Amino acid sequence: MSAIFLGFALLSSSLGQPPGLIEQLSIKATGQNGYEDYLRAADLTDRPDYKALGAWLNYRQFAKANQDKKDEEGNLTDPPVPPGLSPSSSELEVRRARANFMEEALELVRAGNRKPVSDPRTHIDALTLFPELAKFKELAKGFVDLAYVRFADGKSAQGTDALIQTLEMGNGISHGALLNVLVGIACDSLALAAFEAHLDQLSLADARRVETTCRRILGREPAIVASMRLEKQFSMNMLGDSLRSPAEFKKAMMIFDFGGEESTALQERVESFSAQDLKRLANLTLVEIAAEFDRVINALSRPEASWTTSVQGPDRYEEALAQKDLKNITIEEMAMGLASIFHPISSQAALAELRSRTQIRLLLLHAKIIEYRWQNAKVPEKLLDATDAKDVADPMSGEAFKYEAQERNRYRLFSVGRAETGDIELKYRRPIKKEKPGRADDVEGIPPPLGVRELARPLK
Repeated sequence: MSAIFLGFALLSSSLGQPPGLIEQLSIKATGQNGYEDYLRAADLTDRPDYKALGAWLNYRQFAKANQDKKDEEGNLTDPPVPPGLSPSSSELEVRRARANFMEEALELVRAGNRKPVSDPRTHIDALTLFPELAKFKELAKGFVDLAYVRFADGKSAQGTDALIQTLEMGNGISHGALLNVLVGIACDSLALAAFEAHLDQLSLADARRVETTCRRILGREPAIVASMRLEKQFSMNMLGDSLRSPAEFKKAMMIFDFGGEESTALQERVESFSAQDLKRLANLTLVEIAAEFDRVINALSRPEASWTTSVQGPDRYEEALAQKDLKNITIEEMAMGLASIFHPISSQAALAELRSRTQIRLLLLHAKIIEYRWQNAKVPEKLLDATDAKDVADPMSGEAFKYEAQERNRYRLFSVGRAETGDIELKYRRPIKKEKPGRADDVEGIPPPLGVRELARPLK
């Protein structure tokens, strides 16, 4: 999906929705697709009592910033205290109240995780809504609360299970459009940060289950590969539709909010084309887009160590429309220019997926260290004492994962990452920028805010 489509999808996903996601999305439930179970679980987050607890917990966690906050009329904006709680209730009490709502949702997600999972939509275009994605992230937050309570109660197996189901759900919902992949990574990030907070509470059996889960996830094809296949078909369908006639092209420019003098000049140029010229423009552009998507898909099918360099877009797109008189550009030049708009978002998304898979590898290594600690009453002096060399290799950095045994049976485990990411641990902490080269997404190594990424080349 191009940056324009992705931004539009994110905006659409935030609009109000009626209850019942399966009905809302006009999905014919089969009972065989785990995504359907995720949708049913997500519906449960719409309950007013659950939302009230979430608002109160968020207010409590950011109490200092929210204290005495007032609206435009000068009234305090403190949310009401949910029934059964008081202003002095502890965070554990608030989380326990939220956790009580999550058992039913967790059972639905657990059932979905046992099935094949894919986005059940049969058609996606620029107007497609994704109302479920924000609710999936809300589910992940609720499962983290549930795990917190179970660990607090000494029920480590149940706490571990809640986080494992969250990881599997994040991986499952990633089998869709690129927006699905990014939300799936966000869900995984919540679970991974929670695992970091509870590592000391894992039993030997918990650690072994975590290891098995990580190996299963890493053994699958990276979700971004399947997503790019879907995005390829989506982009080609959209472009084909937009070039059926000058009127359709104008409509596409309006839908994608691509305006200004450049858009007007392109529309006028398209209006000057004969039917044969327009067909030739469509064919040339589709060939370029298909080739670029295939190149990205092939790059992402290779070892992860090469991802962020091998998925960079070709330089020829950057010069397609540079300093050109758009009212007189050739069909070939225009095809290249349109390809620069529709070409896949690849390098930043690939880096986000690569970082997430690196964190899964780190979780696997933590599990191996915990297993070693239980069996030997100490942490290993070096990683190879706890696992095999293949587990120690870090595709993200091209080096081995870094391990530092410390006093009192403690240790530090991390990836040195890349220049764009800084060090990577289970809970990712973005590096602090030392200067301001352009935009934050240029230096932080994560996907830019959706919908604000520049085109491959600004139109002149």
